[in-house]
Amino acid sequence: MKIVHKQKFIDQGVELDGTLFTECEFTRCNLLYTGTGQMDLVQCNIVDCRFLFYGAAAEVRRVLARMGWEPPADRSNPFPGGLPATGNWQN
Repeated sequence: MKIVHKQKFIDQGVELDGTLFTECEFTRCNLLYTGTGQMDLVQCNIVDCRFLFYGAAAEVRRVLARMGWEPPADRSNPFPGGLPATGNWQN
């Protein structure tokens, strides 16, 4: 697993799969999780960010919703044409 420590991410797309983030700051980012690898956010500061779920992660989200879990209010699809290239998940 890749480790990212004490980095700042501002106004960018960040792929979470396969990465351990420790003491990082995320501001106005799109945080993408596809469920293809473990990830963790440890002692990170997250401000005005969106979590985006695709692939296996999106399917888990759908299953949880069927069991009564309320998904976040923001149901926008920022990428109607499909998943963008890695690292390019900005609005």
